[in-house]
Amino acid sequence: MNKEKQKIAIAEACGWKVKRRDITGYNVWEPDAEFPAQLSNNIENKLPDYLNDLNAMHEVEKVLPDGHTYWEFIRILDDIVKHGPHVDYVADRASANAAQRAEAFLRTIGKWKE
Repeated sequence: MNKEKQKIAIAEACGWKVKRRDITGYNVWEPDAEFPAQLSNNIENKLPDYLNDLNAMHEVEKVLPDGHTYWEFIRILDDIVKHGPHVDYVADRASANAAQRAEAFLRTIGKWKE
């Protein structure tokens, strides 16, 4: 799944919608009012840089419902970040970068495409 498709899939899961197309043919996005951080940080209605911004991914992770889905996300993230046979899942999970968290999120919600 390329980076642009990942970014769009995450945005749509967070309630972003295409407001209109500008004169160059690019989409102009509109954030969901349920996520105040998106509104305050995106004056120009640009999608957050999910794959490089841990703060944006922190907001995304709030979209996951409590319970089973959240723990599924943690299990998938652990699989993505593990490093060798002697894995310290807590340390690896804590140091997961934004792109790894984005992949885990998309896999958890069933939007990841190979």
